[in-house]
Amino acid sequence: MFRLPSDPGYGYVFSASQDGVSAIFYRDPYFHVAARALAWIASWFPLEWQALSLALLVHLVWTICAVVISSALWLETNSRGVGVLAGLLVVTAPHASESSLGNVGNVKWPLIMATVVVCASHQYMRRNTPVVAVLIIITGLTNPLLMVCLVPLVLVWFHHRPLRRKALILGVITGLLSLSNFIIVGLETAASGRGSRVTAPWEDMGLFWWSGLLGPVIGGAVCLGCVLLFTSCNRTLGQLVLRLSLTAVVLHALSFRLGGIADRYFVAPMTLVFIAAIVCCVLISLNGRRMGLLAMASLAVVALIPSVKWFSAGWYLTGGPTWHSSVLSARAACETASLAAVELSTSPSGTEELNCEFVLRG
Repeated sequence: MFRLPSDPGYGYVFSASQDGVSAIFYRDPYFHVAARALAWIASWFPLEWQALSLALLVHLVWTICAVVISSALWLETNSRGVGVLAGLLVVTAPHASESSLGNVGNVKWPLIMATVVVCASHQYMRRNTPVVAVLIIITGLTNPLLMVCLVPLVLVWFHHRPLRRKALILGVITGLLSLSNFIIVGLETAASGRGSRVTAPWEDMGLFWWSGLLGPVIGGAVCLGCVLLFTSCNRTLGQLVLRLSLTAVVLHALSFRLGGIADRYFVAPMTLVFIAAIVCCVLISLNGRRMGLLAMASLAVVALIPSVKWFSAGWYLTGGPTWHSSVLSARAACETASLAAVELSTSPSGTEELNCEFVLRG
């Protein structure tokens, strides 16, 4: 909570401190409006407290998205317990620790998760259409992969005739935002992804990486198999599983194409597959209580064990000096040594160079 994750470091907060509200709409190369808006708010605080304030804001976004997902699953399954479990999966995602805790650059992942779920939930869409539209707009201005939400919207349009008009309007908004991203960035840049991405497994690649790489595909296939076997028990829940699992696989494929093998790209697809799996358990329980309990126990082992094993703060969030102490040391150096600029530690192996005038003013 008192340290800055390495991505994007202090860059967003610094640009907001220098350029004010206009920095919210800077591109690199995509818009990251939600992330930059949080950084802009954090820039209001004294320099030494900006890391803490930014972390609190980031975790607030994760919490709000978890609550939205929980509400949608509660409406769909008519079970508060299922909704709570879905929300908990968001905030305890096994692959989130290294790339998402306190990381303002990655708030795009809880946003895309929440947007996919509300687009897949016909009950939530029917009752809270304006909320779905707002989420689509915020996510579209923050995450270039908003286009995956067309998958659940098309399926809702196909499965639920009374919602066709709403699904069409939301689909048009999604399509226009996605198209504008392509136009602004350029099709070649949008299709090329990160230049430094790793796309091939390496020697002795551990279970953490293999699970993130293969988990969404395997989990999605299992969920789709569940739909084929048990959808007759409750067609509506079967359609929800189909929408969630299919979208998770598509999101995973696009993330791999654009970003390669990286933990940050595992978070959303894995979480969406786990949420689909919870609905599968409900579907199976309608066919037989014992079968449902067995399915839920199996899911708990698959989800909770890796969460306990891997959900811990990364080394750069637990070691080295805090941002607060770095700022105090930098101010002392600027005051006593008449320096023009000073380096502040952002992680055990990372630094951020700031102008002394800015450090003393902040």
